[in-house]
Amino acid sequence: MLRLRVKQAMADAVAIGRVWRYRAGAYAPSGRVVPSGERPAEQSRFDAAVAAAEGELEKLAAANDIFAAHLELAADPMLMENVAEKIAEGMTAADAVHAASGELAALFAQIDDEYLRARADDVRDVCHRILRQLVPSETDPFAAIPDGSILAADELAPSDTARIDFSRVRGVVTRHGSATSHLAILARNRNLPAVVGLGDDFDRLDDGTIVVLDGPAGELLIAPDEHTAAEYRRRMEEAEARSAAADAYASQPVTTRDGRALAVLANAAQGRALTGLEFASGIPGSVGGGVVMNAGAYGGEMAQVLVSVTALDLDGSIQTIPAESCGLGYRKSVFSDGQRLVLEARFQLSSGDPSAIRARMDELAARRKEKQPLEYPSAGSMFKRPEGYFAAALIDQCGLKGFAVGGAQVSEKHAGFVVNRGGATCADVLELVRQVQARVQEQTGVALEMEVKVLR
Repeated sequence: MLRLRVKQAMADAVAIGRVWRYRAGAYAPSGRVVPSGERPAEQSRFDAAVAAAEGELEKLAAANDIFAAHLELAADPMLMENVAEKIAEGMTAADAVHAASGELAALFAQIDDEYLRARADDVRDVCHRILRQLVPSETDPFAAIPDGSILAADELAPSDTARIDFSRVRGVVTRHGSATSHLAILARNRNLPAVVGLGDDFDRLDDGTIVVLDGPAGELLIAPDEHTAAEYRRRMEEAEARSAAADAYASQPVTTRDGRALAVLANAAQGRALTGLEFASGIPGSVGGGVVMNAGAYGGEMAQVLVSVTALDLDGSIQTIPAESCGLGYRKSVFSDGQRLVLEARFQLSSGDPSAIRARMDELAARRKEKQPLEYPSAGSMFKRPEGYFAAALIDQCGLKGFAVGGAQVSEKHAGFVVNRGGATCADVLELVRQVQARVQEQTGVALEMEVKVLR
């Protein structure tokens, strides 16, 4: 038995199973020079491949916000122009994508910040998705994973993990990767035992070898003896029994009265090992307000977990309305017209590991702190996302970051926020919003609609 101490064990859980090695096939550039008369058709092939990749990403982005970022990357002007230039010079579309991928990933890899440096993997993954449209594979390599395997790979990109049936995988080990990689985040969220960035010791993992991933101890055991293997199987079975018991408890809906803060509800759920409200942990406001607006963030929204709402009509009658009759859409519901008052809401959550739930909440909090102007008072995101656009990008495009009226200012950190830099009045904020809407409409033709409700 070989016992290795690992630096990056991504979950507080254990797993034992046989290694299944995934060996990704690398793209081999053809080197073919495309005749000048065929280059417009090659450009069209690339455009069609991008459109197909974007179609896949739009579906994936609905469930996982990492793919929303990939969707933006797929249409990034720097990538589009780089590939177009290479095609115009005579490269095939596939060769051009492969070359551009390497160049752009190299730029990200030079950045000092670890989080941004890890985005080089996102660039490669998006380009690999486009390449699969240009050079389609006949088989899904992950379909052959045996039940109960420890999946071992040099690295796993988001597009890889989206194709894996994790019910057949007990744990994951990769040669490359960091604590900020998509796989590391996914493992923490699922409480899936995983070791990322094993390095040269990865070569010790042969197909079929029994290995143990011990998250609490931060160890990887290769070819454990019979007694050790039996002990880890017992621990794993006990953990599965606890999970089954928690599942039975989680099948009961959670009821809360309006007035409770969304963040308090999310934290209370985490304390009871219930998952489904992590997205709400940083949303300001009450449960009732969250229901009225169908509040959401980072791929989650109230509609995903809401069972029913008890509401008071203007005539004094009280009704319980099932979620499917609540008209839940993007930041709206049947309660948005103010004709009913939300008294109580019931949610259906799922059992989960408290440490994994907390890790996800902490991760979202860190992302908010990094990207949002939390150092200043604000009402949160000011504008709804226009179909096909991002409000913040349009405002930035119009040169309005830092634009101010009185004490109200378009945040210099995130243009979708209007912050109070000191002494801002309601009139200041509304006038600033009016001018931003007018400028964006004039310069882009897109009408921005306020996400914040104004009571007069």
